[in-house]
Amino acid sequence: MNITSTREFNDEADRLRSSGDTKGLYDLAEKYGIEKEDVEDYLDGAETLATPLILALAAVERDRKKLDTKGVIGDWMGALESMAADSEDLAEKIVFDGKQIKGLLGKILKQAFEGKVRVNDDIAKAAGIRTPLYMGIPGTGDVKKIIGEFYGVTV
Repeated sequence: MNITSTREFNDEADRLRSSGDTKGLYDLAEKYGIEKEDVEDYLDGAETLATPLILALAAVERDRKKLDTKGVIGDWMGALESMAADSEDLAEKIVFDGKQIKGLLGKILKQAFEGKVRVNDDIAKAAGIRTPLYMGIPGTGDVKKIIGEFYGVTV
């Protein structure tokens, strides 16, 4: 089954729970990064297995581990999570629009390289770094704008 929304995800979970297919339910949850404890709560009577935010956070966490994001790239992942918490539309798109998070990170990284500027020589020398030094790290506003454009949501 090709699931294209949180509603379809939860409908499939309902179908699996109703038919007694516990293995299928655990497999579905694992595919989308849902914790076993959440499945157990669902089996014990919780109304839904996941919200758009839960699914988005699971997707971000899966890619955080797979891509081994650290430093500023880890911060970009944090910005994505924060924005998903504020926008159900974005949370849905993170999981179901077919775009990979690595593509988003690539766009932000490209912006960082294209936006690099020369660092004042005195600052670079104070850090013990040879000059000239060029650096580019998009600010929070730029990162949010890129995320919004990538997923086609208003930020």
